[in-house]
Amino acid sequence: MNGPLRFSGNVDPTGTLAIESHGGEVVVALDAGVGAEIVATNFGGEIVNTLTNARPRAVRGTGRLLQTELSRFGGTVTITAFRGSVTLQQR
Repeated sequence: MNGPLRFSGNVDPTGTLAIESHGGEVVVALDAGVGAEIVATNFGGEIVNTLTNARPRAVRGTGRLLQTELSRFGGTVTITAFRGSVTLQQR
């Protein structure tokens, strides 16, 4: 998908949310207290995380990777962005 993507909501404790963008900003807003493991990968922009204290790290040249958990029990959120920023925030 090209263009901005926004998800605002919850992830089921046994569910999976996968977001992929080839160009454009990705914003994921989750409710406070939701349980989820989050893996965000970005190859041409920044990753901004205001959900946890985790910070992205550099991978493969210009790539960035963020791995964090909101709770030990919850769903999985996977975000891949090739160009554009990724923002994780509270809903």
